[in-house]
Amino acid sequence: MANNFMKDVASASPALSIAWTGINVLLQPLLSLPKEAATRAECLELISSIIAKTGMREELYHRRYESSKTSLDDSAAKFVRSHVEYKSALKELYVCVLRLQATFVMYLSHGTPAQIARDMMSWNKWDSLKEEIRTKDSEFDKVQEVFKDMEYQV
Repeated sequence: MANNFMKDVASASPALSIAWTGINVLLQPLLSLPKEAATRAECLELISSIIAKTGMREELYHRRYESSKTSLDDSAAKFVRSHVEYKSALKELYVCVLRLQATFVMYLSHGTPAQIARDMMSWNKWDSLKEEIRTKDSEFDKVQEVFKDMEYQV
């Protein structure tokens, strides 16, 4: 709203227009700081829920298929390919989570001025990391559903 008002006012004077353009260019990185912080918080919340969810699933899988007594019994051996796909999807999800965690470690290892500079330039691409994790989580959920369906058919 203020930006539209200033554009109208600045259009009357070329010098004022140039000055307002400069201010806009300088303000844009500062306006991205709260967005970057919010995205980082969303990322942390997302990975904590994924780790909790997949941890439970992994424990159930291990108990059912990889315990010392029931290591791929006859019923499980019928769909070994599904086991491989399940583990692969879980691994891909964990790799994305680890990549985000490593990015956080690198981000936090720098001092506050460097963190602010990185946020102003959107250096770490938190949004794309978050979307990549959401995509892998969605893919894993689909594999989980298929795996569960196959498990009931055996």
